[in-house]
Amino acid sequence: VPHMPVDVGRLGVDFLVASGHKMCGPTGVGFLWGRGEVLEGMPPWQGGGEMIDQVSVDGSTFLPPPARFEAGTPAITQAIGLGAACDYLRTLGMEAVEEYEHELGAYLYDRLSAVPGVRIYGPPPSVAPRAALAAFNAEGVHPSDLAAFVDQDGVAISVPS
Repeated sequence: VPHMPVDVGRLGVDFLVASGHKMCGPTGVGFLWGRGEVLEGMPPWQGGGEMIDQVSVDGSTFLPPPARFEAGTPAITQAIGLGAACDYLRTLGMEAVEEYEHELGAYLYDRLSAVPGVRIYGPPPSVAPRAALAAFNAEGVHPSDLAAFVDQDGVAISVPS
């Protein structure tokens, strides 16, 4: 979601999930988009808060989606931060974000390709646009050692634990 324009109608998906921190927003928040017909057929997964429609001795009824799935106190400040992040990305323009992502991906691939003993996994940018990330191995260097070495230059990489 934070790398390119997304049209859930064109994708034809039932659900779409995104993390706030991957969208320049706060941690601990994200969103779940669900197709209306699918959500209508789902029972609530948790009870409480403002998701109840009516309560009687014989049972209860629930509000329609999305309220049906919003039990309890929401993470209000995180949701406000996520909204601000969405506004920021919208202001940048997702087409511009995608274009820059491809530029960074090509730059990353080119620079890593120039390092002797580094094997990059996945297609080169000439075959398909790449996201600005790369899975790679550095011959003869343990991933944890590599992470410690590049950290000294302010570069963060994710390595297996």
